[in-house]
Amino acid sequence: MPRRLQVMFVAIVWTSAVLVFNEYLIYYLSMWPCSFPHVVGSSENDVAAEVRAMILSDPHLLGEKRGAWIDRTRREWQMERTFQTAQSLLEPDVIFILGDVTDEGQDASTEDFERTFERYKRMFRRSGDTPLLLVPGNHDIGFHNAISESGVERFDKLYDTKSVRVISILNLP
Repeated sequence: MPRRLQVMFVAIVWTSAVLVFNEYLIYYLSMWPCSFPHVVGSSENDVAAEVRAMILSDPHLLGEKRGAWIDRTRREWQMERTFQTAQSLLEPDVIFILGDVTDEGQDASTEDFERTFERYKRMFRRSGDTPLLLVPGNHDIGFHNAISESGVERFDKLYDTKSVRVISILNLP
């Protein structure tokens, strides 16, 4: 085999190995040592003593207006890989996502909001029947003083969060 062909072959193999490592394997290697703590005094037979909950907060999926496509694609790839790897290795009993699924929910058209929802479903798909409980954030249903019933209804309809209510404490806005 000519020297030039050998160099090209090695470069292609090396580049492929680096890509596979950095885009897939690194997530498993970084999460391999992670585990849920064992509750002192519980036993393997005492199922109720331990509930393994995975809690995520503020994914802020970028929308069409503020997010450059390359930034959005890279961030979402990393979030999806991290979520799927953690779910695979840790096998949680329940998953919570605590608000701000979207970054531009308050400004998004209905079509943009629905496209973001489709990306959310792809990224945060669950294995088996693990329940996922989602709480909307201010970026999802308005923004600070712009939170509205229509924003809540739009979020509830797509994300199936019928039990979520907006309440006011001491009549504060």
